Amino acid sequence: MRFRFYKNPGSNNEVFGATVKLTNTKGEIQYQHYHPQRGFLSGMEHVLHFGTGRETSIAKVEIMFPNQKIIELSNVSTNREITLYESNAISKSSMAVKPKTIFKDISGAGKLRYTQKENDFIDFKREPLIPYKCSRKGPYYSRADVNGDGREDLFIGGAAGYEGKLMLQQTTGSFTELKQAAFVSDKSFEDMGALFFDADGDKDMDLYVVSGGAEFAAGSKLYQDRLYINNGKGIFTRSVKALPTEGYNGSSVTAFDFDEDGDMDVFVGGHVVPGTFPKPDRSMLLQNNKGVFTDVTGLYAKALLNPGIVNQAVWADMDGDGKNELTISGEWMPVEMYGFQNGQLSKKPQSVHITGPSKKDTLISMDAFSGWWYNMKAEDLDGDGRMDLILANRGLNSTIHGNINEPCTIYAKDFDNNGSYDAVLGYYIHGKCYPLYSRDQLIDQVPSMRKKVCALP
Repeated sequence: MRFRFYKNPGSNNEVFGATVKLTNTKGEIQYQHYHPQRGFLSGMEHVLHFGTGRETSIAKVEIMFPNQKIIELSNVSTNREITLYESNAISKSSMAVKPKTIFKDISGAGKLRYTQKENDFIDFKREPLIPYKCSRKGPYYSRADVNGDGREDLFIGGAAGYEGKLMLQQTTGSFTELKQAAFVSDKSFEDMGALFFDADGDKDMDLYVVSGGAEFAAGSKLYQDRLYINNGKGIFTRSVKALPTEGYNGSSVTAFDFDEDGDMDVFVGGHVVPGTFPKPDRSMLLQNNKGVFTDVTGLYAKALLNPGIVNQAVWADMDGDGKNELTISGEWMPVEMYGFQNGQLSKKPQSVHITGPSKKDTLISMDAFSGWWYNMKAEDLDGDGRMDLILANRGLNSTIHGNINEPCTIYAKDFDNNGSYDAVLGYYIHGKCYPLYSRDQLIDQVPSMRKKVCALP
């Protein structure tokens, strides 16, 4: 089967750069790129040739031209030459069958006009081997009716140097910013997790904002979390004395009444200790006493002082015992469940059914179910009266791929004793774990490796 490519019928102008993909009835594929030039002053016959053996027909032929338009042919007989014209090709979007969707993209309707602005801090200059910028995980947001008009409003957190925004929903469904002097005054902070809840018991929605980001030195005052009190009309004032003084790099915040005294307490998940990825910073359990919060982690939740890089937490009855548990998830850690018993929020061992690469249903401990858990929600998805967990792990569009048997790994310590914390990621290739980074990249983090020379056989 041979192919020639021209601009349009009657034209002698060839089209270079076209690609042809043949798929036979067995699903076998042949693929070629048409470019007849071969090196300096060399060329080949101006035709694309495929050998099809004894096959008399090809199930599917796909031709793509350099302008990204395509021609598709079905059940094409072999032992022939086919001339194709770019003018007959059509765009892929016009050929695609649009699937039925639940959601509709209304971004262009102008309902919410917001653009996230980031500062110029580059984490990789301090830690060349980390997998992402720890200082750039936002924007985080929270939603609630803050002014009592029956419509949900939005708070969108800002990066360090830019204040968070309170967006009030209008009757048309669009959002308009309501400027907050308290947010402008605190724009030096990096806003991480945010949560609307009634902190002071006056029946309106107050706002807790976690401070984090990792661009500041460990223990900096800019990691101090903030509680903003609502006047009932959507105007917020920071309550300076409501929260304990701390300097932990936080990530998420969840409100729940763990002591069952009628007011909402708070769990704040710790992120990474700045400059020492993946070493986690402290998490906090804050007890509410009439709008003033006290850190009682060491008293009621010792196991939660440093559970890991926590990205999300939910308060729900996950094991069906009639009592709510605190379930947390994060990076380089399993999903963990904590129940309040004997005066402590202590870990409750759990198991989970998974289907691995072998397609076999396996029961494993949740302690073995580690991941890069970015998000988590608890819902009864199948209507059986029991809560289910929806977990968001690191996506597939990544250099690193792992599974339960061959996971992504990380080795972290001060390998060269120079005072900096070194984190080396690895993943499996054909059953063996290799570093993700090249030698040059490793030398940027661990300069002493430059002196190590391997003798060639």
